[in-house]
Amino acid sequence: MPHSHDSFKKMGQRKKKEVTATVPFARECVERTFLRDPAKISSETEYIIRIEKMVILKGKKFASKRNLLRKFQSNNPHWRFEEMTTQNIDKGFVVERRWQNDSHLPQQQLEYMRRCFRYYSELELLGGVLFVADTPVAYGMVAPVGDWGCYLLGYRVLSEYAGCTTMFFAQLAQLLMDKYPQLVWLNLGDTPDIGQQKMVLSYRPEIIMTYETYCQQEKI
Repeated sequence: MPHSHDSFKKMGQRKKKEVTATVPFARECVERTFLRDPAKISSETEYIIRIEKMVILKGKKFASKRNLLRKFQSNNPHWRFEEMTTQNIDKGFVVERRWQNDSHLPQQQLEYMRRCFRYYSELELLGGVLFVADTPVAYGMVAPVGDWGCYLLGYRVLSEYAGCTTMFFAQLAQLLMDKYPQLVWLNLGDTPDIGQQKMVLSYRPEIIMTYETYCQQEKI
């Protein structure tokens, strides 16, 4: 059944409302990031993406990601994803500890994620853990920001599992849609690592906001 003129008008109004809402959401995320570590103000970039896009992966531009999902499922038939709770948060920390042993990040950045684990319940964060059989291979945490979106506080993925990153984000995004259906946007935050930047950009973020952009908007 074709859409009526009124239905197209309503769809356009809803779309305009959603897009307009990304501006204050992006600014809230930027403020949160810069307050966290003022020394990084001039270098950080925020990558903001529509949550449902990470689940649906529609179109030719995401064909490679759909292939990665199939590869992960084929190679790891006994995989599963669990919401992070006080009962299994230690499984996420297993990934964090193993990842930290292999990384060369400054101690300050490593301590930031340790605090997220320590105050996970108090801060009312939402996270998930991806398993292959009984082995945790990825985890991540997000924090709701405002009425429209959430901020990715951090994630870790064990690189030896092909397609693990794509599967983890698809499952995390689905968890967000199930728990907070009103949320539209996920800010993937600042990614100083070149490999992580490529991963983030491969999702084609709707908004890329730098500190300079934020300052320009503040002056308007």
